Amino acid sequence: MICSFGFSQNNLSFEQKAFEFYQDSLLINENIQSKIFISKYLIDLSYDENSVGLYFVPGDCLKFKKIDNQKEIDWVFSDDYKLDIDRIDQSKFKIKKRKTQKYPMLRIYTPFYFIEDKETIYINVLQKLSKFKESYYTIAFDSNKNVKFWCKSEIIKTIVY
Repeated sequence: MICSFGFSQNNLSFEQKAFEFYQDSLLINENIQSKIFISKYLIDLSYDENSVGLYFVPGDCLKFKKIDNQKEIDWVFSDDYKLDIDRIDQSKFKIKKRKTQKYPMLRIYTPFYFIEDKETIYINVLQKLSKFKESYYTIAFDSNKNVKFWCKSEIIKTIVY
């Protein structure tokens, strides 16, 4: 298990680095007119009831890698379970105060790595525009917390009666 510490500029958590990369580099390509709701608390996906299948690297990034066995991965836990809200652009984001889901929203999941490749840390960032449209950004970091690559996968849910 790898731990990251969120005390100084160079030692920001992987989650904070993923958020800042989304905020500074990925959000400019999105056509989102209203503020995005985000929790200041990091979400631990291992406690999420929908966690199965969210630890993956989509085929858009590289050879599709879905986790069939939880023993193939390990998590990177941060000492600080909050985003640094001073680093959030208040003109683009609004801090959630309740558990209700308002859209658009952003979730940052627990970083993980494949046991076979401990040098690449992955974080899935969920951008949910509505109940039916969501995008996953998978951001890959090296062990020095530099972005190696990223990709986006869109999911549109339909209701069939």
